[in-house]
Amino acid sequence: MLESLIHRIAGRTKHAEQEMPKDVRPQEVSSKKGSRKQQKKAPKEPEAKARRVNKTSAKGKTPRKAKECPTDDTFRAVMRLIREGRNLFITGGAGVGKSYLLHQIKEELGDKLHVTSTTGISALNVGGQTLHSWSYIGIADRSVESVVAGIMENPIRRRILTQCEIVAIDEISMLDDFTLDYINEVLKNVRNNEMPFGGIQVLIFGDFFQLPPVMMKKKGRNYCFRSTAWQELDLCPIVLTEVKRQTDAAMAEALNHFRTGDIREEDVRLLQSREVPPSEKLPDDVLQIFGANRDADELNQRKLYALKTKSVFFRAKDEFYRYKRDGRKETICISQDGTDDLRPEERKIWEDFDRDCKAPSVLELRLGCRVMLLINIDVRGGLVNGTCGTVTKLGEDHIEVLFDGQAAPWALETEKFDCMRGEQVITEREQYPLRLAYGITIHKSQGMTFDRLIVHMNKIFDFGQAYVALSRTRTLGGLFIRSFSRRLIAADPCVIQFYEELRRE
Repeated sequence: MLESLIHRIAGRTKHAEQEMPKDVRPQEVSSKKGSRKQQKKAPKEPEAKARRVNKTSAKGKTPRKAKECPTDDTFRAVMRLIREGRNLFITGGAGVGKSYLLHQIKEELGDKLHVTSTTGISALNVGGQTLHSWSYIGIADRSVESVVAGIMENPIRRRILTQCEIVAIDEISMLDDFTLDYINEVLKNVRNNEMPFGGIQVLIFGDFFQLPPVMMKKKGRNYCFRSTAWQELDLCPIVLTEVKRQTDAAMAEALNHFRTGDIREEDVRLLQSREVPPSEKLPDDVLQIFGANRDADELNQRKLYALKTKSVFFRAKDEFYRYKRDGRKETICISQDGTDDLRPEERKIWEDFDRDCKAPSVLELRLGCRVMLLINIDVRGGLVNGTCGTVTKLGEDHIEVLFDGQAAPWALETEKFDCMRGEQVITEREQYPLRLAYGITIHKSQGMTFDRLIVHMNKIFDFGQAYVALSRTRTLGGLFIRSFSRRLIAADPCVIQFYEELRRE
């Protein structure tokens, strides 16, 4: 007998039952694997312009785990709810396939779906724009009336928001209650509609056990599930449960316990077995993850300059596009002329993009340095966002990298990284899709999976950071820990209570 997926968030009345796959428990979508014949063809991944330098057989190649994704039954069930006009909250731990499901929905709905995220980094990962730029609220420091007036005076902005049918918001855990309520009021006024979000259907993705809003407590704010808008949206929660990222069952179970603050002795012992004592040297070819930018930047610079080879600099081609009312586009070449010609609002957009873009404006490399791939080149072959390798050849306009597990190096070409506002590209960077791979921050590791990773737990300072960092690797054997501390593996009591209420309903 088919079971119901639909459950209201705490304090709501019950929904009518909906038909769901047989293996789905109430409130959960367990992404079980089907046979190859049953699987729907996966949506196309963005492919990089790269080529293998030498044609070699795949013999000796490290086999990769299948793409982290929910089943077709899950996708069909979610699409059924979307077509019924439901607002959804799609949640679950790290590596259960939330981002992949969003990608599937995007492929299905096309331009009908506006894709946003709460940070610039995560927006670039899902091929969208930040929620702040999409809604034209900036940093939400003006009155709602002022923001609405600015939107209504601009035909392009007004058209984008009034004609939008569905919006997706990714990485919801990093959005606070004030901002969600602020956007809700702006959209109601712009669309002259008192329904939540002015009548726009809302699909929310994320996990509140992961990274919280920046400086939330300092600003006197809370998680967005405490907002008025969250209650008005009357979200239908869908919980993805099967971890696809980790291949080690014991590790997956331990991480699931850590996610919810359910710390068990056997799980602690499991992670302690991966601790590298201070007296022991860390492996040089393994990426290290930190809580703060300065630690990652310092390590990257120190490791690069320790190489005796000569630095080669690759400068990005950066452009900003200004659109006229008649649709004509004016191009401002920032990499040549700087930002002096940008208006204050445009300069803020550019600075946010420059800060959040995965590809640096100036890429400094040396022969033999470790690098990380920033896009998908060959999904089937395992060359995906986050794959690491070693630079084997460098020229003024030529880079070759031998990626880990590959039999031959790859010659890379430049790629374009852009920022959208509505239907228009407003900033664009053309650069090689690489960055140094000695150190990275937890925030910049969003959406990435690594074969091997060193986690510095003494550099962790907020709820959810330890869980996010520890859950980036596929296997327990690929995880190395410095300064393990049980007390740093903590979940916010407010979030625990929220999910308990979600489960009870």
